[in-house]
Amino acid sequence: MTVGTTRTGRAVGRAAVTAAVLALAGAALLFVLKPLSIQLPAGGRDESWIAVLGEAAARSARWGVDITFTYGPASELVTRYFTEGYLLRAVPVLCGLALVHTFALALLARGAVKGLRHGAWLVPLALAADAAALATQLALDIDAFVYALVLALLLLDLARAPKDRAAAATVLSGAALLGAIAVAKTSFGVAALGVFILADVRAVLARRRVPALLPACLAGALACFLGHGQSLVDLPAYLDLQGQQASGYGEAMYLASDGVELGAFLLGAAALVAVSGLGGSPGRGGRVAAALGTAFLSLVGLKAGFVRADTHTQIAWSLLGQGGLIVAVGLVLPRSRLGAAALGTGALAVLWVAGPLFLLAATGRDASLAHLPDVYTGMRGQLAAELDAVGRFARSPSAFAARARSDKAAAWAAAAAARPMPPLSGTVDMLPSEQSAVLANGLDYRPRPSFQEYPTYTAGLIAANAAFYAGPNAPDWVIFGMGELDDRYPAAMEGALWPELLRRYEPRTRVGPWVALRRRADPLADPLSPPVAVETVLGRPAALPFTGPVFARMTVRPTPLGRVAAVLFRPPALTLRVTLANGDRQDYRFVPAMAAGGFLLSPLLTDADGFADLALGHAEDTGGADVTAVAVEGAPWARFFYQPSVSVELRRVTVPAAAPSAASAPLVEDLARALPWRRLVRAIGRAGQLDGDRLTALPPTALTIPVAGARRLRLKFGISDAAWTDGATKGVCFAVAASPGAVPIWRRCLDPAAVVADRGQQSEDVDLPPGLAAVTAETSCREDCAWGWSYWGGIVPEN
Repeated sequence: MTVGTTRTGRAVGRAAVTAAVLALAGAALLFVLKPLSIQLPAGGRDESWIAVLGEAAARSARWGVDITFTYGPASELVTRYFTEGYLLRAVPVLCGLALVHTFALALLARGAVKGLRHGAWLVPLALAADAAALATQLALDIDAFVYALVLALLLLDLARAPKDRAAAATVLSGAALLGAIAVAKTSFGVAALGVFILADVRAVLARRRVPALLPACLAGALACFLGHGQSLVDLPAYLDLQGQQASGYGEAMYLASDGVELGAFLLGAAALVAVSGLGGSPGRGGRVAAALGTAFLSLVGLKAGFVRADTHTQIAWSLLGQGGLIVAVGLVLPRSRLGAAALGTGALAVLWVAGPLFLLAATGRDASLAHLPDVYTGMRGQLAAELDAVGRFARSPSAFAARARSDKAAAWAAAAAARPMPPLSGTVDMLPSEQSAVLANGLDYRPRPSFQEYPTYTAGLIAANAAFYAGPNAPDWVIFGMGELDDRYPAAMEGALWPELLRRYEPRTRVGPWVALRRRADPLADPLSPPVAVETVLGRPAALPFTGPVFARMTVRPTPLGRVAAVLFRPPALTLRVTLANGDRQDYRFVPAMAAGGFLLSPLLTDADGFADLALGHAEDTGGADVTAVAVEGAPWARFFYQPSVSVELRRVTVPAAAPSAASAPLVEDLARALPWRRLVRAIGRAGQLDGDRLTALPPTALTIPVAGARRLRLKFGISDAAWTDGATKGVCFAVAASPGAVPIWRRCLDPAAVVADRGQQSEDVDLPPGLAAVTAETSCREDCAWGWSYWGGIVPEN
């Protein structure tokens, strides 16, 4: 009877473990990797890079030569962007990662409970806890899952017996798969290589095995690189530019973090490192390796989450939670069930409570427990969609693929309808990060290597783009627009390309809010004069020695500490402060490599029209405010990270005025019609707020408009569509008064959310009383100023 009961208990225990293994593998696929939730084309900045990378990989573009980004040729493993090869290439790798994760956790748990009374029942409990952890990742990216898997493989390698074949196979296959996914995203490779080097060094010093994890990881990466149509010949160039992307990220892409959130994460990470060291595997270097590996991955999570501290911080919190659960199972459970339970409960609390509360705060919502369910509201629909996709794929993979093709074609059609473009004959590049529109309209897209403007932030990336435009493969057409991200100086994004664009391209036609430039048969002379050197220091303004258009190169060099900070996290922020001719000062983010590459400093241009006027030789008509002085500012401690000297090189920009080609005549006429409004905007010192022909006027604003001799004002005004389609605007009131606070001469309130007629740009002609020298154009809030995205499209005095 006793034997029968024991056999029955063991059978039930094995069944429970099997069920838990299957459940965890399913959780990894359904909640995290989601291989069948395919990405389709769409408009937008992020959607554009996803589409460009997916289509480039499908067409065997050469990474490091033709294209570069923070993601590599296997980006589909992360983005799940659908191409003809996606199901065959990506789905097996993602399923393999799910299985490796599951077996690594199961084997860690098996080893941890060995010898413990009733220990076998703890294995399914540990796996169930991990499945609960993965359930929190349904709406998040896979970054934390990948980093946590690296940690799990490290702990399994440190704990496994030399003859444990299952553990050895799991660790080696996991290393190879992590090498493969490193070809999808550079930071995955950094995490895997750092930890596997540590594991191999420890194994050699402890005389446990030959170094195998690093070779397995490199082999997996090479196989994936070649399997995605790449060549060994391009590997050095690929590694160089990927390294450029990684090295410049912290300095260029930061968003300041909340001090409380950052401090809380650092405390949690320090505690986890301490637990890893104290509970690490005994023997030669086991505890040290566990602590170092946990610390290194925490540093990777810190940089991934808190350099750009918006919703990216969820990567760090997810890693802390998943890593805490892995440490609880692999290191703490063999020594203390109670300790493992406490750490595991804390890890789940980080994932289910702490992380989501910080997410609520980052997205401007009420970060209280009462609103915690808001984070999980959409999960049911996402899970249902993935389950539906799994069911359709299981029933007929061919039908699944056919529907994906059809959905992709429909998505391209919708993107083209949303952003139509003329049929430009020849090759096309696009400076603004809206490349999906080019692809959707069937144009012959031939991008520069660093194809979006905002991540072109190191000397190597800037040089690669400059070489492309100076070479034989430069495009026939360039769709030009000004980039907008993180308060950077508008002309600094791809600013180094402007002299070449002014020399080699002619503005031809409007394309939505942008201008299409056509390559000239005969380039113009170099528009830049010989340089004038100006030396200054951090915090001290440097006056511009001449007026008119000025191209600048500004060099600020890091100290040794600054270089270390850029690698480990990020150096402190620097600010570019410009003084305008009217005395106003405006601050922008200063990205050292972009400033050193060069940019148009004066006038302060903010739109494609201003560039077009400059390129046509009408520098006086650009609408931009003249800059008279410039300074690089920083916090007091910035001097420890940057050398105090600032080298400034200034050049006049001269583009000769010439008769435009017949094809450019309509654009020239359009620019001329808008000139009075642009000159007025420049005169009142508001050129920095121009967005195309729209002058941003978020309420409350009051603009002084000179009207001497005018009998009427011709007004154009409105509220941006996104304020009522994506937001919840309560409306804005527009008015013209003889002076601030006076009874309005004219007033109109718009409420586009409720009144259809108030949508889009409005027009009014307002008669003025005689004898006025100036009037005030005002915007004010109707109820509250949230989503009050108002603008003036024109305020033109007429006689």
